[in-house]
Amino acid sequence: MEMRKPNNGFTMLQTLFVLMIFCILAIQVRPYRSSLRLFMKQMLDQSILMQERAMREKREVSVIWSDHSVSFDGHSLRYPSSVSCESATYHYNAKGNISNALTITCYQGKTSSRLIFQLGSGRGRLE
Repeated sequence: MEMRKPNNGFTMLQTLFVLMIFCILAIQVRPYRSSLRLFMKQMLDQSILMQERAMREKREVSVIWSDHSVSFDGHSLRYPSSVSCESATYHYNAKGNISNALTITCYQGKTSSRLIFQLGSGRGRLE
């Protein structure tokens, strides 16, 4: 009877185990997204929805930022308790154009983030 030589490769189970460890480490090392940046992204998305609503319904849609809430066409959303923003008011006309160029700065502790709306570009950007 002939003896088999041991196989020097890895088994499927060993390979899956190493891959699982790699995935767990990759998830824990991913870049941290602050809640302020996430909040500002949501507000930018909501502003874009208001611009689209103005064009779709062919009417003026107003957006009012106050110290602790923002009103999108009459629907008020409160900020998270740790976030405060500068006051601002603007509207989108029936063609989707913003009424004025502006920058809205929000703060969370020592961190700040800005929403910038430019005339002519039709969209805002987050910094």
